[in-house]
Amino acid sequence: MDVFHAMFWNNRVFINKKHQYFNNEILVSYLNLDVDKLEEYYDDLRYLLPRVLINAEMSMDFARRDYNDRVREAQRTLSRIDNIYLSLPPYDVCRSSSKDYGERLLKVLNTYPDLFEDGIALDPYDQDAYYPDSNEYGYSTYNDNNKEIFYLTRFDLEPMVKWWESKLYLDDLFEIIEAVNTGIKNTINSYIFWLEGVLRVRYVYAKLLDGFYHIRHGFLNEYEVAAQFEKYLATEKPAGKTYMRLGSAEPQAVKHEVFRPDDGKPILCESYVFDRIGAFLYTDFFRGLKNNYVPKKCANCGRWFLLPHGKYSDYCEKPLTDEPSKTCRDVSARKKYDDKCRTDPVWLAYNRAYKAHYARFMKKKMTNAEFEKWGTYAIELREKMISGQLDFVEYERLLKV
Repeated sequence: MDVFHAMFWNNRVFINKKHQYFNNEILVSYLNLDVDKLEEYYDDLRYLLPRVLINAEMSMDFARRDYNDRVREAQRTLSRIDNIYLSLPPYDVCRSSSKDYGERLLKVLNTYPDLFEDGIALDPYDQDAYYPDSNEYGYSTYNDNNKEIFYLTRFDLEPMVKWWESKLYLDDLFEIIEAVNTGIKNTINSYIFWLEGVLRVRYVYAKLLDGFYHIRHGFLNEYEVAAQFEKYLATEKPAGKTYMRLGSAEPQAVKHEVFRPDDGKPILCESYVFDRIGAFLYTDFFRGLKNNYVPKKCANCGRWFLLPHGKYSDYCEKPLTDEPSKTCRDVSARKKYDDKCRTDPVWLAYNRAYKAHYARFMKKKMTNAEFEKWGTYAIELREKMISGQLDFVEYERLLKV
């Protein structure tokens, strides 16, 4: 997968010196990701990896037919993962040239065309290779050096099996097979490692946040974070898939670098190069805990959002689907008010009096100025009642005035 550069400073992270995020802002995107399909892809790739590695002793039937089926199945899975991962930060903004995407496994196999059938009959007296526009094995195209090549889309290993059976130049054959298998492993394992990092978000980070950090309506101090993290670690089980445990970040070479954001002022950053999303999320997550930039699941819509330092809330500011002018946080404010009016006698009396005076205003029995003056007066009475300066009987009597 793609390698990216990240610089950390204060509560921010800068990706490739161009794109700025808050701590754990990227993690929120992964917390909101539907990963059910990704678990299937993870299991598929773990199953397919040993089955797309080339073995010189494989049977002719497998080499001709089954091997191509395995390759095509693996490539379909990789392409589906590409569609997901390229839509997620930081890859959506730091992707390299488009030529690096799509058919990555097929590109590895095309690096070693001598192993595969291409269906091309060459004239032994012709010094220049002639490539047909296309046939059942592939099509003619040009490589990065503008050299004409025949790009394989079907992988029939019959030439490799015949090479093996001839017992000629076996050292060359083994060297090529080792090289292509290394390329296959590196390609598929990069996707497996990415999937592990993403699936860990569901099984570790979401659990840690929802069950151990958000234990009250507020941010935790550093001692509480440490105590809750210790409790979480006690719940991890050594058995099971690796993405169900936190583990640790891959060792990264850290250096310090001066960077000038858009405002031009120099800042001293910790600078990393990440080749795995899991290592980045791990590093960013604990920085976010330290800086009180913590993801939270909205109590209304169920989506995760980022809590910035000093502004704790159980509700996000995402617009409502059926009422875009309002947010989940607006709904929460109204819900809290309604709950108080139903259960708290002080608020219940205030709400009854408010409705009665509002009815007078609507019937033109009170002017707008009189209604506003009463509203200010009623709030003052409510605050005095809450602070114990009034008894309830007097409070109800004064509200009716």
